[in-house]
Amino acid sequence: VTIDLLVKSSLWAVDFYDLGPNVRPNFISTNGSVVIGSMGRFNPHLNPTNFPQAFRWTSSGGISNLEFLPGDSYSVASGISADGLTVVGSSVFYSPNPRERSGKAVRWIQGGGVASYFLEADGRSSAAGLSAGGDVIVGTHNSRAFRYNGGLLDLGLLPGGGYSSGVAVSANGETVLGNGDTYDLENDSGGDRAFLWKQNTGIIMLGLPDGTQYFYGSNLSGDGNVVIGYGGHWEGAFEAPYRWTEASGMQHLGSFGDGNTYANSLTFDGSKIVGSGADGAFIWSESSGMQGLSVFLSNLGTDVSGWSLGSADAISSDGTAIAGTGSFNGEYRGFLVTGIPDIHH
Repeated sequence: VTIDLLVKSSLWAVDFYDLGPNVRPNFISTNGSVVIGSMGRFNPHLNPTNFPQAFRWTSSGGISNLEFLPGDSYSVASGISADGLTVVGSSVFYSPNPRERSGKAVRWIQGGGVASYFLEADGRSSAAGLSAGGDVIVGTHNSRAFRYNGGLLDLGLLPGGGYSSGVAVSANGETVLGNGDTYDLENDSGGDRAFLWKQNTGIIMLGLPDGTQYFYGSNLSGDGNVVIGYGGHWEGAFEAPYRWTEASGMQHLGSFGDGNTYANSLTFDGSKIVGSGADGAFIWSESSGMQGLSVFLSNLGTDVSGWSLGSADAISSDGTAIAGTGSFNGEYRGFLVTGIPDIHH
């Protein structure tokens, strides 16, 4: 259990929480009151028994473990309901032999620490996203994207493809973001692409950003209208972040430093995005573009002295909370910022 260090902002009612060492937040509930992620840094070469552990954090109760299934090695938390009471993810069995590794899609209900396997299907699986009401789950089962709402629905493959994965789901559970491979035998072309799935349309493949050979979707806005992800070129160019809408297509968000840049999370309407690059954590908005998160918080009067904010990994649906990782006086730690005002940065 970590002790949270709370720092109050002097200009706005902004709170900065130190979530503790080796903590990596993944997702935040709608209003930022609950955070999920993983604790620990797994290096099978240095310590093959020191596995990461999924957690659920609240300001009142701190960090609590989200347990894995009996006989497994560790857990991963990947999606959270709007009220923060239901969490989905994976329970994983690790082996040095990749062929012996396995995982199961699981969920934790009512903030409880005991995982339950809900698919009732054989094979490897993982859960990646959860609707706001906690009833629709998306993920991957036996290398195929699925949507679960009381029963397992295989979402299919892209043309010529051999795998697909479910990545995220809209708040109402009706739109699913996924990734998969595609291949055109006649033109000897293909690669990895993102897609959207809806009940009335099935799979719709998203196009490629200009100058790229692949594009992976990373997250989906709560309203289901905005996709963020990254694209690149097989010949070694840096990977870059993009924002997609049906009206505007692919929009390059820019680069944050000399290296790869990734968009990780977005608000309900997709108007604000957070991510990471070679120069650390950033926040992007339609009105102001990309800005370093440290600068943004400092402008709000938030004391981030001693911190190097490396990655912004989650933003709440309403944009009032951001979580991520960084280093404090040289130690890798997780952080959470709440009470962020709705202003142009």
